[in-house]
Amino acid sequence: MGMDYAIISFHKNFSGYSSFIDNLKTEWAENLQDLQSFLMTTGEERMVKPLSLKYLEKTWEEIA
Repeated sequence: MGMDYAIISFHKNFSGYSSFIDNLKTEWAENLQDLQSFLMTTGEERMVKPLSLKYLEKTWEEIA
């Protein structure tokens, strides 16, 4: 995956997400070399595919 750590966070709206990212960048500035993120909806009315992290297990097994 090209990264050392992953964080999963849930926010009520984009403002909460934006504040979280800003705080993360401020608090971890000395330790961050790169920060990548993506957004996805978890509301049932918009869900195209159920949230699953199963692919991470396969990736982990490949690098272990």
